[in-house]
Amino acid sequence: LESDDRHAELASALRARINVTDDPERSAALLCRLGRLYVEQLQEERKGMACLRRAAELSPDNQEALLALADRHFARQEWQEAEDLYTRTVSTVEVPRERSRICRRLGEIQLGMDMPLAALGSLQRVSEEEEEPTRETTQLLLRAARAARDAKAQGDALAQLLSMVDEPDERLALLKEGARLMDE
Repeated sequence: LESDDRHAELASALRARINVTDDPERSAALLCRLGRLYVEQLQEERKGMACLRRAAELSPDNQEALLALADRHFARQEWQEAEDLYTRTVSTVEVPRERSRICRRLGEIQLGMDMPLAALGSLQRVSEEEEEPTRETTQLLLRAARAARDAKAQGDALAQLLSMVDEPDERLALLKEGARLMDE
């Protein structure tokens, strides 16, 4: 309860600072902070989303606001909105790890939206960004390659997965899939 009171006080202080700030960029930064506070600490999703939307309106290129909105839409399974925002921001993200996270999310969303070629492109970017792509990412890449019916991408993903697998039965299944792919 004490923690909630402190968070509510912080929210009140942030609102007061926003009301006296003339600089749109500063207001947007404060609105992002307030939006995250509402969502993450006070469990007030509606207020948090309103703050994040307002931040994006004040500063249309504000990466923090756009990504926070995209993450909220992703969490709420609002796929089209999340896909639009992630697509809009991915090219502006300079931190490779964050860019990989966004591309992975884009790939997941695009697979779910039956956009296999877009998903394949997003997930291939993850593989290019990461020194050692994770098994989960590689499995997603293989799913996208299958859905896109891209034999080369399937073969590349299978080879990459094969290098990650130690279990004999799993290795055999991957080898058989690779052989089937070569026969086609």
